[in-house]
Amino acid sequence: MKEEAHWSLLCWYRDLIALRKALPELSDPRLDRVRVELDRLGKWLLVWRGKLAVAVNFSQESVTLPLSPGTVLLASDEPVTADGEGLRLPAQSMAICRPPSR
Repeated sequence: MKEEAHWSLLCWYRDLIALRKALPELSDPRLDRVRVELDRLGKWLLVWRGKLAVAVNFSQESVTLPLSPGTVLLASDEPVTADGEGLRLPAQSMAICRPPSR
């Protein structure tokens, strides 16, 4: 069991590193190109890096963020779903998304 948890974490970091290498927005050091949104209760956070969104749920419950996910590129937990209200993330999870172009 312990080794399985370690393997899962290693795979997660590998996926994050690969995504960062593939998408320049995620490694761009220019903070003037980063935009942040958060809810007033501190349950969720959205970090915009170029056209990508990093959505984080800090809550112990699932939350819906005001984001049309378009394509979910990587998610820490399943299920990440979308409906007319936005992107729904499970408790204490995150997802990197490419919202549809406006």
